[in-house]
Amino acid sequence: MQKKLALLALATMCLVGFNQAQAQTVSNDKLEIVSPDGNFKIGFRGKLQENLKFSYTKAGEKKELDLELTSARFLIHGHVFDPSLSYLFQVGFEAEKGPEPREERKLGSHLLKDYYLNKAFYKRHLQLRVGKFITPLSRQQLMVDNWQQDRASHWYSDKSSGRDVGIMVHNGHHHPIEWALAAVSTGLVGRLGYNYNGIDGYDAVDWHGGGLRFGVAANGFVGTDYMTANFLRFKAGADFIVKKSHFAANGGFYWKQTKENKGADAINGMGAGLDLGYLINARFEPTARYSWYQEAKDHPNNHEILAGLNYYAFAHHLKVQGYGGVRLADKDWTKWMVGVQVQLAI
Repeated sequence: MQKKLALLALATMCLVGFNQAQAQTVSNDKLEIVSPDGNFKIGFRGKLQENLKFSYTKAGEKKELDLELTSARFLIHGHVFDPSLSYLFQVGFEAEKGPEPREERKLGSHLLKDYYLNKAFYKRHLQLRVGKFITPLSRQQLMVDNWQQDRASHWYSDKSSGRDVGIMVHNGHHHPIEWALAAVSTGLVGRLGYNYNGIDGYDAVDWHGGGLRFGVAANGFVGTDYMTANFLRFKAGADFIVKKSHFAANGGFYWKQTKENKGADAINGMGAGLDLGYLINARFEPTARYSWYQEAKDHPNNHEILAGLNYYAFAHHLKVQGYGGVRLADKDWTKWMVGVQVQLAI
C-alpha cells in the first residue's frame, strides 16, 4: 500500500509539473524542465556502479571473484507551486546488502530509497523535511557514494543505510554554520557543523583548487520507540573535511553504545577512518584510505588499508576507480582484495 501511495504521489507531481511547464531545458549539467513562471520544476538523475573484485580470505583459503551491481538508481527531483517547496524520489534497483538487525530496521519501502517534501521557510536558516531521507549523522553517511574518492562503502561506519522515515528541521548545507535535528522511526538525531571559506563539504574531491577550506561537525543519536523511557542505543561522532590546491582529505570518528534491555551491561563500539586524495589535471586522483573499528571492548581491532587510482573521464559523471588493499584483525591479516569500479551518473 505504501509503495502504491508513493508512486501515485510521484505520478501526480509529474503530471502537475508537465501540465504547468512549457518545456524549458536548463542550460547546465542537469536534466531539468522548468515552467515559465519558475514555480514548477522536474529534474532527472540516475547512476550505475559496477564493481569487479577479486578477494582472498585467509580462513579456509577462500578465493572469490565478484561482479556486483553496487548501485543502480533513478531519481526525480524538483519543486511544485513555489521554488521553496521541493520534492525528491529516489528508486534503487540494486540488491539489498542483507537484513539489518531487528532494532536497526527502517520503516518504508526498500525500493524507494528516498522520498520527501522539503519546505524552505528561510533557505539559509530554517527548512522542514518530511518523508524518508538520510539521517543527519556522519559526513561519510551524508556524502553520496558517487561523490566519494573511491569505492562506495565506508567499512568502519555504521552498517545500516542511514535512511529512515520521519521529520527533520535543518538549514541545508554549505553555510558557515549548518545544523539539523530529526525525529525518525528509530530515534532522535542531531548534527552541528562549521564550514570555512565556502568549502563544498560533501564532495570528496577538490575540483577547483585554491586556498585552505575545511568543515568540521559533531553528531549524536538516541534510540527510542517513543513509547517508553528506555533508551537502549546511543551514538556520537565527529567528522571533518579539508581541501587545498586539489588535495582533499576527509575522516571521522564514531562511538556507539547498545544494551540488550534496561539494566543490561552496555556494549561499546568505536570506529574511525581517513580518506586522502590528490587530483591531477582534473583527470587522475591517487587515493588512500585507512579504516578501523571495534565492535566491543573484548573484540579484535579491525583494520582496512586501501590504495587506489581514480580516472575521471567526465568528473563524477563517468569515472573508473581501481583499488587494492588488505583487512586485518588486530595484527593478523584476514583478507586482501583488488578491484575496479565503473560509474556512470547523469
